[in-house]
Amino acid sequence: MRDAFQRLAGLALTATLLGGCASAPSFFGGFGSNSPERLLTDAQSQPLPQATATRLKAATLLSQQGEQSLALSILSSLDDRLLSPQDRIQWALLTARLGLEQHNSGATFKAVALLENSNLSLASEDRRQLTIYRAQAFGEQGDHLKAASMLLDAQRRANGDAGYNDAIWLQLQLLSSPQLSLLPGKDDLSVGWQELSALARSTNQQDALQAAVHDWQQRHAQHPAAIQLPAALAQLAGLAAVVTPPASTDTPSSNAQAPTGTPTRIAVFLPQSGSLAPLAKAIKAGIDTQRSALLSAGQPAPDVDYYDTTTATIDDLYAQAKAKGAQVVIGPLDKDAVTALESRSDVTLPTLALNYGSSAQNATQSLYEYGLSAEDEARQAAQSAGDAGLSQASLLTPDNDWGHRVEDAFRQQWQYQNHQIMTAVRYAPTAPVSGSVKTLASAGRPQMVFMFAMPEYARQVPPFLKYLHMDNLPIYATSHVYTGRANASQDSDLNGVLFPNIPWYLPELYSDSNPMPYKDSYQRLNADGKASITLLKLNAMGVDAYELAQRLARFNDSPDTKLEGATGTLQLDANHRFQRQLPWARFQQGRPTPAQPTSQS
Repeated sequence: MRDAFQRLAGLALTATLLGGCASAPSFFGGFGSNSPERLLTDAQSQPLPQATATRLKAATLLSQQGEQSLALSILSSLDDRLLSPQDRIQWALLTARLGLEQHNSGATFKAVALLENSNLSLASEDRRQLTIYRAQAFGEQGDHLKAASMLLDAQRRANGDAGYNDAIWLQLQLLSSPQLSLLPGKDDLSVGWQELSALARSTNQQDALQAAVHDWQQRHAQHPAAIQLPAALAQLAGLAAVVTPPASTDTPSSNAQAPTGTPTRIAVFLPQSGSLAPLAKAIKAGIDTQRSALLSAGQPAPDVDYYDTTTATIDDLYAQAKAKGAQVVIGPLDKDAVTALESRSDVTLPTLALNYGSSAQNATQSLYEYGLSAEDEARQAAQSAGDAGLSQASLLTPDNDWGHRVEDAFRQQWQYQNHQIMTAVRYAPTAPVSGSVKTLASAGRPQMVFMFAMPEYARQVPPFLKYLHMDNLPIYATSHVYTGRANASQDSDLNGVLFPNIPWYLPELYSDSNPMPYKDSYQRLNADGKASITLLKLNAMGVDAYELAQRLARFNDSPDTKLEGATGTLQLDANHRFQRQLPWARFQQGRPTPAQPTSQS
């Protein structure tokens, strides 16, 4: 077992270079003292219970970075009985979800066995989610009747908890009509679901479906699905998912309106449990801190209400937020959820999503997208190097999905400027650096090198280039080359390397005459100078999200509007996606120092 974990520790660096997954934002970097690699290495020397908890943390980070297969391998190797009750529940939720994503129903069934553990006190939402995962595992094996029956029984025991509705509806739609009649139980709950599913199958026109659903709701007024329609059915029928009282004459229409003025109440859609909860917590801290800073300075600060995305559908959340008077929404955070919003013609309220969807374009009315993307940095590096008069580049990027996306972003911007790429080397993060640098050098001497690498790898590149008589080359990198903490002894080999980063990672670049954006909030969140670097980036994102949400009307009306934010200079593009321009730094004597974007080494 120890050898297996040593192998996983070596693979973890590969995982740190993967991002932009469906369930997590691409900005969640795997570097610093809390990287998966470091955690797995630390676990090898810890007592077994502590090591098990550390490996769970590493697996959680890996899953957030898109390395689900490796994360599941670690989780499946753990003895969950050695974990604390809270960690054990987290292990079960994450293992069950990843098991489904990786089509490993065995892992899911092992995790959801926790439902039978009478010694664990499961919160209702955790019990519901594990039950849904168990049913989905049976569905994955093709037994949709058993999955639907299990979910109906769970909803019955949970006094009609509408949180089961979407999962029940999915399984019902996968049943044949004869199977639908075999659902156990002849109570109102079961019969209601059978009737609702049958009418959806027999009605093809939206107007007719709306009328049929309304009639069904009147006949089953107390049914969970009458109170909250399954989201897929609501979308198909063009109906609101949640039944709410009739709107007053001054209530905005259900379709989103273009943002107007400065909002006085903002709704924030973030997960309060699950693998994205730690990220959400850090973003929330940034929002709350910026609001507190504004109030302390005697400035207007919109009220904020938080809504848990793990306990309700997005339509339910919109209905709740609108009923409470929200004028703007921040969130969701999950990439898949943002992509789903991109498939709509509009959203209920002007929405600032905290990630970029997967669609080529965002054409949804009043949907705005903001995130921290390495691809943005690659494009900025290409633009800046071109502005510096350089026109021939060699590229050094990791051979994984994230690396390919970053390489493509640089390549597209570079070639748009009619510049040449001499060679593009894709390296294996766990392989010796010397091999990839030799391959790069064998193509000849370029005018510059673009490098996308984590600090441990990047620090080795300049010395090898020098050894191969290719020193004094301008090297442009992304922010990932810097840990976020000045360390002259470790970073001296990076001297001369240029890289962009968020302002809050480069306090050395600012002064009283050139103050850091939102310095007050930075100082509150990093009072002792020891804040988690990864979390500080997410704190900064929360600060900027709160400020952007107040200015959506201005950005919508004036495309040239910019915000000098904690995560960079933000400007809205034609797809309603915020693009970032970051300040540049250059390593000198192992420390970041200010650099002009057009500077050369």
